[in-house]
Amino acid sequence: MKFNVPSNVKRINSSKSDHPLYEWLGGDMFNYKKLESNRETSAAHISKMRDAINRFGYMGCFVFVYTNKLTSGDNRHHLYLLDGQHRINTMVSLNKPFVFYVLTLNDAEEIISNMANLNNVGKSWVAVDYVNAFTNVASLRSDYTTLMNFSKNYSMSIIDAGSLLRSGHMRYKNGNMIKRGLFKVNYEKIAIAYAQDILDILSDNRATHRSSIFANKQFTHGYCNFRHDVGSTYNHKVFKKALFEEVVPLINSRLVAEDWTERLLDVHNKLNPTSSSKKSTSVIDI
Repeated sequence: MKFNVPSNVKRINSSKSDHPLYEWLGGDMFNYKKLESNRETSAAHISKMRDAINRFGYMGCFVFVYTNKLTSGDNRHHLYLLDGQHRINTMVSLNKPFVFYVLTLNDAEEIISNMANLNNVGKSWVAVDYVNAFTNVASLRSDYTTLMNFSKNYSMSIIDAGSLLRSGHMRYKNGNMIKRGLFKVNYEKIAIAYAQDILDILSDNRATHRSSIFANKQFTHGYCNFRHDVGSTYNHKVFKKALFEEVVPLINSRLVAEDWTERLLDVHNKLNPTSSSKKSTSVIDI
């Protein structure tokens, strides 16, 4: 669907161009939707920008996407600003004309890719930026919101939380899938159970280095992979007692995740000699 040009907007490049360029002429308000992931505008910031634009003008070009993929339950097309909300609010408040492109995109990955390219001049997007952006896409909102909340609630990085939620362990990093809009939550209950058991270990008075345990990424990886390997044979109450006797003294050591998994499996197998669980494969980035 093509962008419906308002009466106070004119096209200023050839109609044959794949990237239509328009100019807002001022007068009436310029209506567009704000992406949920965009930061709130600051009155102080707009005030400073107003002074600068009044003195020097603004020669930049805004970029909008015209799509029906970003508002849940609404199949109508809307105009969304990809970057520069402080600048455009200032221009509208000053009634100064500005130039803008309109991209018609219906693919979520393409929309977020354009957002990433426009929003990080001199600073590349990290995983959390992609997650924040994909929460704007109606079809992806549930999975990416779950990922964001889990990461915050359990103080895990986005990549680690994504691995656990998607795979049920931390051997697959999932970073590329997160950035491409392909991330899916498959093991939320398992991920919560693993994270809560780690918190239970940290709350024990005998865990004199509990802050170090929680900060120790390698231990967290090793523990989650261990839980995945032993499956239903795990008994947290029994294992926790043995854990403090044989593993906690090593908590400040420089063991890597695979070493932690082996140590934890050794403890588990002593408690369950008939299970003899074995360590699975190494980390793979997908």
